[in-house]
Amino acid sequence: MRVVLDRNVVLSGLFFGGVPGRILACAIGGRAKILVSGDRALLRATGFGGVLVLTPRAFADAYL
Repeated sequence: MRVVLDRNVVLSGLFFGGVPGRILACAIGGRAKILVSGDRALLRATGFGGVLVLTPRAFADAYL
């Protein structure tokens, strides 16, 4: 399993035009299955491109 951990993301613009869009694009390009983030824009995009976006708590509860 590949996990991309995102901490302290600062939003800069709209979802697909800003930092969260680039993070999601990297996760998809890297064939990540799970992206761990507290960023609301990323959390709303869960499932896009086959990437499950989870909060740190949800990830810990499910996988640790």
